[in-house]
Amino acid sequence: MSVLVIAALRTYCQKCQYPQSVCVCQFVPVIASPIQIHVLQHKRERSNAKNTVRLVQLAIPDLFVHCIENDEDIVNAIEALPSGRLAVFYPCERSFTLEEKHEDITPALYAALVFIDGSWKQAGGIARKLPTDKRLDFFHFNSIPSSRYTIRHTNKEYALSTLEAVAVALDKLFDISQHPLLALLDEFQNHWQGPTSHRRHV
Repeated sequence: MSVLVIAALRTYCQKCQYPQSVCVCQFVPVIASPIQIHVLQHKRERSNAKNTVRLVQLAIPDLFVHCIENDEDIVNAIEALPSGRLAVFYPCERSFTLEEKHEDITPALYAALVFIDGSWKQAGGIARKLPTDKRLDFFHFNSIPSSRYTIRHTNKEYALSTLEAVAVALDKLFDISQHPLLALLDEFQNHWQGPTSHRRHV
């Protein structure tokens, strides 16, 4: 059993860092990624209780998260990324369709997968400031399932949570089942105590 800590009149699980009532430890899968995964996370997302990156970190402990607050943080994050080509997942004018290029993205050719975490506005701001570096290749998904992430709202039909994006990428690139991560997301949302009226309808 995880050691519990008391803060602000709430009991938190020391392992998953969620309130005891939302503890997901028993549902966390163990996923071994054959390639490094890095997340450029907007600072405001770090403290968002609904953020899914923490869930991914529980399942993939060696995932790297870089907190982004300003331009200097972006520069530092890029310098901290492993040397070699990087596959950045963000839909933009210079992004390729992953389905058409998936055979090229292997640990032998790419050093890491990079995801941008934040609201669409926040993520777009980070993406636009990434250098036009030859080692940064951008990708987007051509076909994706409807998002199962219902506790946050978006008007983007093709939007996925960061957890879902990681799950889809690992599935398409390395045939690693999406189910364990998606099941973890479902359990997290099942335990979420916010009003059901605040959920997005799918």
